[in-house]
Amino acid sequence: MNRIVYAGGDGHIYTIDPDGKRRIQVSPVTGPGFPGGQFTWPVWSPDGGEVLFSSVLEAQGGGADVSLVRAPALGGEQVTIYSDDPLSGGIGSGVPHFAMWSPDGEQVALIAGTGQGLVTLIIDSHTGDFLQGIGFGSPVYFAWSPDSQFLVVHLEDTLFMYELGANGARGRRSVQLSNPTFNYYAPQFAPSDNRFAYGGDTDAGRRVLVWAPNGAPVKDVGKAPGILGFRWSPDGTRLAVVRGPDEGLFETVTLISLSDGAEKELLRRRVYGFWWSPDGTKLAVAAVSDSYRLCVDWLIVDVASGRVTPLAVNFPTNEFRFVLSFFDQYGNASQIWSPDSQSIVVAGAILPAATPPTGELPAPPVRSETERVWVLDVSASAGPRAVGDGFLAFWSPK
Repeated sequence: MNRIVYAGGDGHIYTIDPDGKRRIQVSPVTGPGFPGGQFTWPVWSPDGGEVLFSSVLEAQGGGADVSLVRAPALGGEQVTIYSDDPLSGGIGSGVPHFAMWSPDGEQVALIAGTGQGLVTLIIDSHTGDFLQGIGFGSPVYFAWSPDSQFLVVHLEDTLFMYELGANGARGRRSVQLSNPTFNYYAPQFAPSDNRFAYGGDTDAGRRVLVWAPNGAPVKDVGKAPGILGFRWSPDGTRLAVVRGPDEGLFETVTLISLSDGAEKELLRRRVYGFWWSPDGTKLAVAAVSDSYRLCVDWLIVDVASGRVTPLAVNFPTNEFRFVLSFFDQYGNASQIWSPDSQSIVVAGAILPAATPPTGELPAPPVRSETERVWVLDVSASAGPRAVGDGFLAFWSPK
């Protein structure tokens, strides 16, 4: 597959080759009230054959019809699998849903808005049939197990594990884990087994913990002062962890070995988050820019040597900035790395590198390319390449 899906500035969803060729529109050509609405927030299926996206269209009599749509990645018939409560205000400004496929592609865990607040539920990815209600409330974050049989949900001050039947609709039960903490967002399953990482309060203070639903004891793998975020390495042997004192920004990037608990600091700098490369050799780190206000310095960190390579200065779109702010949850559902680990995709403007000023950072220059999709070669052998006009983009998993 090796394609990029993006939300275009014209309100449509496209997939495209990394060289900017073979662009295909996957959203409907028209819809009720279109162009008064838009299609947005695309998510790849695990096999790369389909995408989900949110549809926000003008409703007759005012307001909006909001729904979640499934469509083939190379174009074809679209199917609405979820329709929002008419009183929904979405889950955030300009964010109608958060949707995440189960690894087997058969189910979708969904956060949507209702007149009573946010609801989290599981639906059949083909038909949209209701399978499991998780509950009302926010903040809420979740992760699927690799075998699609478990969903761990961090809802407000609780941490629940839902065990699903083979078809997602039978044999359900829930287990509440004790002593979770507020200082992280999304729990994380290991890539190839049912171990998952979360933050918890213990007699030793706030810690990074790993547990599996097989009766194994909880494993303490590291300290967790302040706030933290974490993601497993693709081979499941390490956790990359960011820690910081303030909500929204982290100050260190550390690698924790799951075999012996050894820690290695990779970076000490204010960062929004990071993404593992699929081959597990690199991290793409979104750091607070040294050159411009409101911008991101993309850094590539070699996890073996610790070498840090500056890649580009990015003025993110509002939507992409939202993704960066919740990198651990969006990293559960979407990927910015190419399957071959050679490139990343970002949205917004790419700015010239600048010498850090001695005083206040300047604002980014006004440019016409503030909503473009860019492919960045992590070897820096090629310059940034714009592949489309859009505000949000993700790479296919294969």
